[in-house]
Amino acid sequence: AARATGLVQTKSGAAPGRKTGLVQTTTAGQHKKSDDVAGVVMHILEVAESDFAALLTQARENEAEAQRKFDELMEENKVATATKTGGAKYKKREITQLESTVSEQSNNLESTQDELDAVLDYITKLNAQCVAKPDSYEEKKRRREEEIQGLQEALQILEGDAIA
Repeated sequence: AARATGLVQTKSGAAPGRKTGLVQTTTAGQHKKSDDVAGVVMHILEVAESDFAALLTQARENEAEAQRKFDELMEENKVATATKTGGAKYKKREITQLESTVSEQSNNLESTQDELDAVLDYITKLNAQCVAKPDSYEEKKRRREEEIQGLQEALQILEGDAIA
């Protein structure tokens, strides 16, 4: 048989014959059914507590793992951001240098093109003065005919036909 114990509290200054303070009382067999129910309830509460404790432990572990992954990702992002920022600064500097070079080369191209045009004009003038141009067919034919006519006149003069 199970023994049930309980604490009873009474008020001080109670009526005569009543006890004051906490008093432990024992009753054997009076509340056996309620004790069995209380044991079941306590067992259910203990199981729930252990389940909640396991879930809490698992949740804390999951949270710690997620925080660790988050921290790793944030560190990787910081490194990537720093790398890309440095790369962007380098690219901007390189763009500035290349734009300067392009501008300088464009100016050089313009001045060189002007010099080339002047040299080509001078060569054209020199070629006109120094290189003999072949005459066209019509020009050669016309001069040949003039020469033949002049020779015929000279022949006629020499033969005496022109004197008469």
